[in-house]
Amino acid sequence: MTDTSVRFRLLYIAAGIDLHGETLRLRDRQSRVSLRLAERASTERGYATGDTLCEASCTRSVPLISATRGLSADDKIVDAVFDVMYRQITRLLWLVRWRRGSVGPHRSIRLVGGFA
Repeated sequence: MTDTSVRFRLLYIAAGIDLHGETLRLRDRQSRVSLRLAERASTERGYATGDTLCEASCTRSVPLISATRGLSADDKIVDAVFDVMYRQITRLLWLVRWRRGSVGPHRSIRLVGGFA
């Protein structure tokens, strides 16, 4: 069976994290997920004070048959990738809030920006 590389990207909007204008970029070697936190532009629709854009991305090898017929949220491959990226984002948000002493909600993710 032949595999092909597929790039996955997950976006969240989190509240209660003060980045002081910085953009944080990290790559977790074990999960092979790249993470980015940045302040959300105040001109974006639905903006709330203190919004942070959270992005996780990774590339995974997917069986060609799955990629050609189209991946769906019901696929085990997609579910596993989503789960890994979600866990990495929540862990990073917790660490950044703790390290910077940010006060905010226990569950800081307030909106799902998209999963592609």
